[in-house]
Amino acid sequence: MRNKSTLFWNLAVIFTLVAIPLFAETPSTTNQHPSSDAITTYQKLSDDISGVSKSVESLEKRIEKVEKDKNKKDIWDKISSVSGLISGLLVALIGGIATYIYRERQMASEEAKSKRETIVSQIQTVQSFLPHLQSTDKLEKEAALLAIAGLGNSILATQLADLYRDEAGIGALSKISVGSDEQGAKVAQKALNRIFSGLQDSVVMIEKDGKFTNSGVIISSDGLIATADYLAREDKEPINVKISNDNIFEAITIYTDSKRGVSVIKIDGTDFPFINLSRQDRFSTLGEEIIAIGYDRKLGWTGISGHIDTVAIMLKLGSKTYDGLFSAKLEVQPGFGGGPVLNTNGEIIGLIHSRSSNRTYFASARAIAEALDSIVRNRNNAEQKDSS
Repeated sequence: MRNKSTLFWNLAVIFTLVAIPLFAETPSTTNQHPSSDAITTYQKLSDDISGVSKSVESLEKRIEKVEKDKNKKDIWDKISSVSGLISGLLVALIGGIATYIYRERQMASEEAKSKRETIVSQIQTVQSFLPHLQSTDKLEKEAALLAIAGLGNSILATQLADLYRDEAGIGALSKISVGSDEQGAKVAQKALNRIFSGLQDSVVMIEKDGKFTNSGVIISSDGLIATADYLAREDKEPINVKISNDNIFEAITIYTDSKRGVSVIKIDGTDFPFINLSRQDRFSTLGEEIIAIGYDRKLGWTGISGHIDTVAIMLKLGSKTYDGLFSAKLEVQPGFGGGPVLNTNGEIIGLIHSRSSNRTYFASARAIAEALDSIVRNRNNAEQKDSS
């Protein structure tokens, strides 16, 4: 555009230089006009300038077109210069994608093959142990499940035990949860939690120092709750109890055995879910599998399995001495205190009382049973007095 402007200015100068002499030849007065020759010459020159201008515009358009075509050619030349590199990258990308898809398919095929082989192996294992798994003898059935776990099939053994859900199955799950590989132990623990999840409705939270941080267990449909002795109120003041549906009740202490670590409190109501006491000699058995249920502040209601390794313990805690306790190597959380200890039949064999290091101490079911007997006697005596 600058060249075009310069050209027009040049033409204007030429026009002026030519036109001035032409008009200068004719005297200029107020009543005179330029001669016809001058006007003709001016018009001719003007037409010539207009033609030149159009030619210049046409030339400029051609130049612009040539420049655009040159730019396009330069771009394609640049693209052409790196076309080899682009092609190589595309080929490498396509090759990489194809290799990835092939490897994924190979891995999927190998995984499917491994799963088929595992299933075949499991079927063969179950077939070889099937007579023992169908046994009515609890120990034989439990031994078969543990043997399957011992062969490296702890997951399979756990699945079978979870399927049976009888005393043998629960016993096997208890042992696998503490003595198997890490993955098998986790699966067994989850199975135990599922089996005893229905019993958790009978486990309650008991308020102490303004917080619901301890446990108890409902042992009758009319609201009797067994818990540890230190959770009861000696002054008979009400104790707040939260049941599984988060409803809160006021409980009163009706019995405490401070020598054997047991208290019984009561909430008003009927049709509460409860757990039965074990009546087998009212004693726990050495080596017996157990499940401790309580409230974990991080996990909520949960169960921990183990086996009894010490019975008939006398334990001194501060100024108090407790008698008739039993223990197991379980690391329970503080919120478990006062919660139930169950056997593989889902019956209460004790209460979680206290812990020391990795060992937990339990009050016995016998102490709870004797507390209930005492409560019944007291009720009967009171009724007799009222009737008389």
